[in-house]
Order: sequence, then C-alpha cells, then structure tokens
Amino acid sequence: MTQTATASTGTYGWKRPTSSKALIVEQRKTVPFNYGKYKSEVTEYKSEVRAKFEKLKDQWKRDVLVYSDTSKIVKDDSYISIIALGPSVIPLILAELRDEPDHWSYALEKLTDENPVDEESYGNLTAIRDAWLEWGTRNDLLSS
Repeated sequence: MTQTATASTGTYGWKRPTSSKALIVEQRKTVPFNYGKYKSEVTEYKSEVRAKFEKLKDQWKRDVLVYSDTSKIVKDDSYISIIALGPSVIPLILAELRDEPDHWSYALEKLTDENPVDEESYGNLTAIRDAWLEWGTRNDLLSS
C-alpha cells in the first residue's frame, strides 16, 4: 500500500496535512491504494456526505428564509453542521454558489482558512460568489 501526504505523521503512519488547503489537495490526488473490500465503503461515505450536505442545506435555507441579518444566517445550527462536515463539502458549496449567490462565504472561509473576496465586495453576494468561484477554479475544485 502506497501512502502520500504532507506534514506530520499520525496514527498508523498516515501523514496529516498541515492546513485545510493541503487536505483539499490530498483529497483530490489519485493515490495508489488497494481499496479491495473497502472501495464500496469509500464510495458510500462520499454519497453519505453529499446526502447530509443536501439535507442540512435544505434545512438551513428553510430556517433562515425570514432573516436579513447575516450573522443570524451563518449562526444557524444547520449551517454550522455543514461546516462541521469538513473540507469534503467545499466542492459541494462551490457548486451551490455556481447556481445561485448565497451566504456561503463564511463557511468557505472557515473550511479553507482563505478569503479571496475584496473588501469593497462585502455585501455584494454576486461579487462574493464570483471571487469564490474564481478561487475554486484556481484550486482545481471547479472546472472552468
């Protein structure tokens, strides 16, 4: 079994990435690995994360429909639960942004430790979306 990664070695010899960005890169690499009997479980995990994301996203949109205060929108339990799913939801959030501007910037900042949005764009959901979509394309998380 071949293992590759960056940063410090964790339990069982796996190397943990030093940042969210390194984790994203590691998740996207094709690493030689004999999944054997685990291949279906890995696929099932990805499907499970997507299903959880979709459920939480739908709940979040229903819950915050009446809010105009951004701080209330991003402090909703479902929104926080989406962030807790970890970096694997970044491409899902970017795909959502591609379809429609929404308040995903806070979640993306927390998940990536980055903020590609210019200060003058704050409050403009379309400009914020465009900055994140450009970031996603630059980081190979979206196709152009």
